[in-house]
Amino acid sequence: MMLPLPLLLLIPAFTLSAATSTGTTTYVYTGNLTWQEQFSVRTCAGLTNRNAATPAFLVQNMNDVWLQSLYNVTSPTLTPVASFLDTCLKVFGGKYILYNAKTQQALVPELMTLAGVLGAVPFDVSTVSTNSLPSSATVLAFDGTVTFKDFQPIAATRYVYQHHLNETTGMAKLNPGYSGQGCPGPSCFHPNITRGPSLGLTDYVVYAKLFNTYLTEGCLPFTPENALLKTIVKESSWPTPVRVMGYDNTFVVEGGDFFEAETLCDLNVGMGQVASAGTANLAFYTQKGPHVTSPLPFNPTPATVFNKSKTYIAFVVGDGDNLDYMFGHERRDWIEERLTMCAHKKCTYPLLWTMSPHLLYLAPDVARWYGDQLLQTQTDRFALPPSGDLYSYPELFPEADQNAHVRNTERDAYLLSTSVTTDWEWATRWTKGKRRTVYRYWRSEHDRLMFLDGFFSVLCCSLLFSAPTFESTGVVLPQVCCGRSHRRHRHGQHTVQHSNVRFWARTVQSMQCKDLHERRGGRRQQNGGVSSA
Repeated sequence: MMLPLPLLLLIPAFTLSAATSTGTTTYVYTGNLTWQEQFSVRTCAGLTNRNAATPAFLVQNMNDVWLQSLYNVTSPTLTPVASFLDTCLKVFGGKYILYNAKTQQALVPELMTLAGVLGAVPFDVSTVSTNSLPSSATVLAFDGTVTFKDFQPIAATRYVYQHHLNETTGMAKLNPGYSGQGCPGPSCFHPNITRGPSLGLTDYVVYAKLFNTYLTEGCLPFTPENALLKTIVKESSWPTPVRVMGYDNTFVVEGGDFFEAETLCDLNVGMGQVASAGTANLAFYTQKGPHVTSPLPFNPTPATVFNKSKTYIAFVVGDGDNLDYMFGHERRDWIEERLTMCAHKKCTYPLLWTMSPHLLYLAPDVARWYGDQLLQTQTDRFALPPSGDLYSYPELFPEADQNAHVRNTERDAYLLSTSVTTDWEWATRWTKGKRRTVYRYWRSEHDRLMFLDGFFSVLCCSLLFSAPTFESTGVVLPQVCCGRSHRRHRHGQHTVQHSNVRFWARTVQSMQCKDLHERRGGRRQQNGGVSSA
């Protein structure tokens, strides 16, 4: 079944332009390169993958499990880095960018944007002299050592905004190497560069021509950096809610990244995160296989008729919104452990596995692989992570962006064959979230694209993201509680720390739920993953 036209029109235009890869893949090993060399090579991977006939894959580990699982490639034939760069430069007119890594590392995000919009390869003059550049580097497209001389990140960001904003398709944030902005503390407002830049997402930033920036006060109200960020978003032609790739780990308070959800950066427009700072090869995956445009196969829905006298419990595997996790070994290990368990003894209770809906077009083959694993359990299903389409606080979105977010989430649920999503709102805003956001899913039957039966409200024991206060938002509203669960962002990748993590859910009733259930005539639940007790 193809995606209905109303839903198809909601998919960002750039994602529809990707053609399925047809050529022989070039494999380049990056495991032994300096970050400056990686910047050049990853840029070329992004540029090269724009042509479906010349796919390129960055090999970071010779035992890459995804190459093996998806394409049965166990021993890829590697292309030397020098040869890869030479070919890339020739194809893209010999264009290159110069910068000084010793004095301009903080400007790497802006240089990455320029690499994408100019179709040029960056080279560091502090490690490679202009006389020793590849012979195919013949056209200096941008000299950062001159134009960006003595620039701070805000000045470089302003330059890119003034000259190239209309050439970009969206936003990304990649940390150029700042230490954690722990607050309170000396690094809260004035972090130093202490490590290499986050480059995992470079190939996709370049491929998609994303506006990449990292302003340490970009989300802090009443600062010049925040004013510039708001201007960029306002004057851009990006679809809203704005999808921000990468990761914003500015202002870390009590272990939590205060602005990670992006929504608080600009309340004049909907903004949300697609956590992906450490995810490489998205430029390859997005054009390797056809995007998912019809619902993924799913396990049969249990024939459970709603009974208000029973308690319904759902077990949710979280953090699926983070692409770094979806590509990481831990998630695969959990899936394999679950398959072993179900093969040994038939699994009688379902697990709901959260998965970023953006894998459906960023890495469709990976999304299908996860779907195939769930089918083998004969019971498990997908669920949407916080807060549906984007990791965000949708209650704070302007009304038009709330409506768009709801439609996008419905489209995601349709393609993932689920009717369960997770809602994540800012402290003290849950009651308004119920009234302003969740009820938008309950439109009249004729204009509803997808019915979401289950809404999980996240209750985290954190002062930053404290407890929801409303009673009910749907036929089944479990509350998922984490015993001190928080994210940490380290070296461009995510690690999660759990202490006594526990999940539970309970059925909560209200007049709205009763009326809704009666209006639907006691229809069987379709949330595919809620058990009764």
